[in-house]
Amino acid sequence: MPCLCSCINIASCNKISICFYECTTFYNSPPPPFHNTLLHHHQTNMSLVNTRTTRFRRKDKEEQYNHYLLGSSGSPSEYSGGGSKIRNSLLICPLIKISALAASLQIFPRIMASAMMLLGSFSAVLLLNLRRVKKQRRDRRRTINETAKAEHAKGDVDEFPVYAIGTVKSCFRECRGTPRQGLFAPSTRGKIVLKKKIPSSSLDGLENFSHVWVLFIFHMNTNFHLTKRAHTDKSHNFRPKIKPPMLKGKSIGLFATRTPHRPNAVGITLVKIESISLKDRSVYISSLDLADGTPVVDIKPYVTPYDSVPNALTPQWCGQGISMKRATVIISNEHRKTINDAAAKGKLRHYSDGEVVYKALVELLSTDIRPSTSYKLTKKKGKSSQVDPTCRFRFDMLRIGFVVATEGDAKSIEVTEVIVETEKDDRDIRKGKKARYPKN
Repeated sequence: MPCLCSCINIASCNKISICFYECTTFYNSPPPPFHNTLLHHHQTNMSLVNTRTTRFRRKDKEEQYNHYLLGSSGSPSEYSGGGSKIRNSLLICPLIKISALAASLQIFPRIMASAMMLLGSFSAVLLLNLRRVKKQRRDRRRTINETAKAEHAKGDVDEFPVYAIGTVKSCFRECRGTPRQGLFAPSTRGKIVLKKKIPSSSLDGLENFSHVWVLFIFHMNTNFHLTKRAHTDKSHNFRPKIKPPMLKGKSIGLFATRTPHRPNAVGITLVKIESISLKDRSVYISSLDLADGTPVVDIKPYVTPYDSVPNALTPQWCGQGISMKRATVIISNEHRKTINDAAAKGKLRHYSDGEVVYKALVELLSTDIRPSTSYKLTKKKGKSSQVDPTCRFRFDMLRIGFVVATEGDAKSIEVTEVIVETEKDDRDIRKGKKARYPKN
């Protein structure tokens, strides 16, 4: 027979299966008055009915319950019928009395009700906060979109947001030594590292192209303050003309050149893809003319049918292209050994083979069109000036010094020094603790 007094929870005990109703039925004894109260408690969802006729105090309930189980003298009462069986059951499972007493006094339901009330209050507050935050975000987004649409409708928008998507890690630690175009020095190395906010999956499919266009910012320009002033102050304008090295002193409009000093310091260059690492969100490139730390705005694939125009018109002063006449570069065996040792010992950032470094230096120096004055440092002593004939620039972790010699139309370049620098030297130079180049 199943236990009807679920509030006592006797049916969960494997050793006994007994309740007040079963006892009174099995032993044919009349049910005690307190048992009626428990049955009524079970039928009304474990809550006693507070009526005038059935209103009891807790102390009276406990005394009546003890009197029912053990009698007034501590022995089974007349209501127990088979008292020995009940007494043995109580010795085996003494929690029956405690459970029945707790249920009759409504201890557990009150605790659970309080806990449920607290949990419900906390959930309601949390839900309200989440709804309020979502509403604020939605309102803020709607306001921004409405403002942007209104400005576009008026036609007064002169500024558009442009953010860097990555940074270039290049073998050129500074502007000195960079080639005119990356195609003149195919042995140069570097990589584009995307920011963490740009997923690596955005590089899927790029491995099917051999070259990409890189849009970047000329971050090493020294005239940003003048550019900003020209944009904001009506009394100032941009410098309209420049003097490219190939024109030998003649001026031409800045939009007819690729000068970095432009109304917007945005550049574009073509590089070759060597490999792609989705794990590091990096694109390893070669044939580059970008300095280390250059911010990248966008990457676009080079599509031959669209980007190649064989019959395009180009002025003669722009040069003869890659097939131009190159200068002779001389690098001694001693300097080549220094380069090979640095590459073999892992002292270079982008190269592990010294022969590739040697090849890159030859490509850079043989096509360099900068005047020697752009490399030299002048030290004045009174009225006279003494010029160091050595030109210097940095390539990877090497400091290269060379001398230019001209005989008629022939031009030769001899490398006179190769110094391997450390990471500490690079940090000290950036912080200004160490001179960038010697001034003697």
